[in-house]
Amino acid sequence: MMTSLGLEPDPSPLCCCEYHNNSGERSHLLALCCDCEALDQAVDRMVSGREVKSDMVREIIDVVEERLRFPWKNGAIQIPLGKILPLVMLPTMLWLATLHPYLVVITFLLVLPSVFLIAVRTVIRHRPKTQFFLFWSYTSTAYLFYVYQVKCVGLFWDLPKVISWWENLVLVGGSALSIGCYRKMKKESRKRRNSDGRICRICEEQVVGKDHHCVWLDMCISSTNKKTFLLFLSTTIMTATHLALLLTSTACPGQLVGPILLPELCWPYKDNDRLLLVAGLYSGLVAGLLALLLGEQVSRHLRRGVVTGTAHSM
Repeated sequence: MMTSLGLEPDPSPLCCCEYHNNSGERSHLLALCCDCEALDQAVDRMVSGREVKSDMVREIIDVVEERLRFPWKNGAIQIPLGKILPLVMLPTMLWLATLHPYLVVITFLLVLPSVFLIAVRTVIRHRPKTQFFLFWSYTSTAYLFYVYQVKCVGLFWDLPKVISWWENLVLVGGSALSIGCYRKMKKESRKRRNSDGRICRICEEQVVGKDHHCVWLDMCISSTNKKTFLLFLSTTIMTATHLALLLTSTACPGQLVGPILLPELCWPYKDNDRLLLVAGLYSGLVAGLLALLLGEQVSRHLRRGVVTGTAHSM
């Protein structure tokens, strides 16, 4: 039935598996792998040994993000890949690493570097505003804290008490301090935007005294929040190192040096202990990478100070 203006009436309500695509057309979840010309051309180029054009990669990402949806009442809802992938990938990779010692080596030396290399070369290049790295940070924090409190301390059920109250207090206090520094950096980042600053291609804002854009925190580091950023790195490094020591020494207890129990080289028999060991190794890896970043930031600051002092003395 036509309306009084001669226009088509409103379409019928969407079912749980239908949605409107970017062109405003009605589509269905069953069409997920259909009619993607860019994907077909990319496969043809890879098979023939030719380079896949950047525009094709961008179009494929657009199609995947548009079509990957979850059935829901009144229409399928879109799944944000940048937020969902870390929630699935990190726990899965750490769980796989618990199955065999060789898988630990493969996960930490091959899988994780490959994931980040692909993400940096592909995702940031075509989706500079992606939240993949930010949610990887969120997932790492939440998952490690879950493993510690539930699988190590025994938050919801009774486990052997191997963690003392002061060790738990130090870890929780360090975590709270790191979160406080992060929240303070976010507040400071809102005050530093100015028309006289450098343009960040990711934020698309002009930032005064810009140092770099940290994709893991999804914010620019500038002269406004640089000191808080260094404090955040320091507290996070100490907290992650402490957590790594607690988890690995609980899974593989070794020699007691003063009040500190050091881990020994072992492969636990229990599934829970293997998870503690792998999570501890991951926490240690995070602490090591952050320590390298902190060292680079401090050395750069010292070099700038020397150059500035030399310029003033001339």
